[in-house]
Amino acid sequence: MAKITHLSLGTNKKQNNESLTKNLEKAIAFLLENSKIKLLKKSSLYCSEPFQMTSKNWFLNQVLQIETDFTSKKLLNFTQQIEKKLGRDKKSTSKIYEDRVIDIDILDFEDTILATKKLTIPHPELTKRLFVLLPLKEVNPNWIHPILKQNLNYFISKITNQKCFIYDEKA
Repeated sequence: MAKITHLSLGTNKKQNNESLTKNLEKAIAFLLENSKIKLLKKSSLYCSEPFQMTSKNWFLNQVLQIETDFTSKKLLNFTQQIEKKLGRDKKSTSKIYEDRVIDIDILDFEDTILATKKLTIPHPELTKRLFVLLPLKEVNPNWIHPILKQNLNYFISKITNQKCFIYDEKA
């Protein structure tokens, strides 16, 4: 049975001299090549300063709402394959983050609550990241955290020290 899930995509490292928007477009194209994934909504692009890391490169972020026939674990494996295809060297295992061509995080998986060594749903950092909360609110304004039972406005109101805004390619 298909599940509704939200994915967060982020990039701050160009590949082959292509734009950051191209990194996101390629990741979405790879996702949609699989018949087990259907795109329902996608947010605007958001520009955000590096968070929990030191870098001069700002990020471009986007949230997708998808419907999938994958299990959460198979979706994780599939998104990690896409990251590797696009040139992602390694995932952070110790919360030490580096510039990356692409990062795809599973934010939620319908009503699933899960905590394993490889995957935690909902994403444990979701409530602390404005670059996730704002685009998630755009695609699903009524989203409620399944454990904390709070809406997105609640979490957004708690964040005062991050810069994040809708990206304007023409600016």
